[in-house]
Amino acid sequence: MNAIRILSTSACLLINVFTLKSQETEKFYDSFTFQVGITVNANKNFDGARGTFPSVRSFVGVALTKYFGNLILNGSTNLGFYNKSLGNCLTLESQDNQIDLTSSFQFGYASMPHNPSGIPFWKASRSINNLSFNNIITDGDRKFHIIQGVHFIVNNHHRNQTVGSTFVQGNNLSIYYYNDGPYFSQIGLGDGFDRFWTGGGGLTWHHPWRKYQNILEFSFDQFTGYRRSFYEAAKLLGTDVFDYTLLEDLAAIESKSGSRKDFRSKITNFTGKSNFNKNFNSSSYNLKINGGCISPNLYGTLGFNIGLLGSLRFEKNPKQKRYYSLQDFIHINSAMPLHQSQGQNSLLIGFNYNPIFDKL
Repeated sequence: MNAIRILSTSACLLINVFTLKSQETEKFYDSFTFQVGITVNANKNFDGARGTFPSVRSFVGVALTKYFGNLILNGSTNLGFYNKSLGNCLTLESQDNQIDLTSSFQFGYASMPHNPSGIPFWKASRSINNLSFNNIITDGDRKFHIIQGVHFIVNNHHRNQTVGSTFVQGNNLSIYYYNDGPYFSQIGLGDGFDRFWTGGGGLTWHHPWRKYQNILEFSFDQFTGYRRSFYEAAKLLGTDVFDYTLLEDLAAIESKSGSRKDFRSKITNFTGKSNFNKNFNSSSYNLKINGGCISPNLYGTLGFNIGLLGSLRFEKNPKQKRYYSLQDFIHINSAMPLHQSQGQNSLLIGFNYNPIFDKL
């Protein structure tokens, strides 16, 4: 039912956008794009249980951009589906389908066009999440952009949150960073709970003359599980975050005084199925090498993916553990509690196809 509600809401949003677009009284945008995309990877475990399994991520969405001199406003919404990917349970015996409806509002400064021709050269970028949806479309004739954004995520398993982002673009290079905590939580753009899509960023190298096409995209994304007050308690105690399964053991002990489901709900405020009570903490590094379009009349990219997915923690012996996740690096060097992570590490290889339509 939650998935149906999200699909219905997204359909209504898309219909409203198309209705507005059809009105000829006023052009309320400089760029309007409709995008679809799919990423399919083969994940090869090399840590823990051996095995190879497929993963899929897909999306549909719209993005609008409007310039007011040196100011830029951007709005977008997309519906994303992912399975056996970052944000999913990665154990082979578990199966979960996640659906995110992400709505973004972004604003910032842009330099004036240095070669105005009346026909902008558009560049496609993103500023959040592990999907390939380009939620920022910018005028390539403008040499510099700096954009601040806020993103509202609604999930079919109640993983709802607010995340902030910062995006900087100079010529053919874009850099972005997003987080639900510092510094965005201090200025009201992040909810500050340190949960779910807790942080990430990336670099995008844009093609110098092909519309919407990127040559290389490198990104880091982090998904963090959540138990109410666990992170705050760990900070007070000066320890790492406790294993989330601790509450499962407590629930079993307390089962005589009430149902396990009721006990878990009271303690965690989480009433999902057992699969979704597992530790979803995982990190991902991803490199996309885009080869271009399959048709000269179709914008977007067809590309190759390679990356790493999992805890990105490697233990040679009980006394020697190495951390390769960017989030772990930040937490260790900032004396912040580490989240528990038992995600199996895997190498992912696959392809992505993301056509962009701007003449509907």
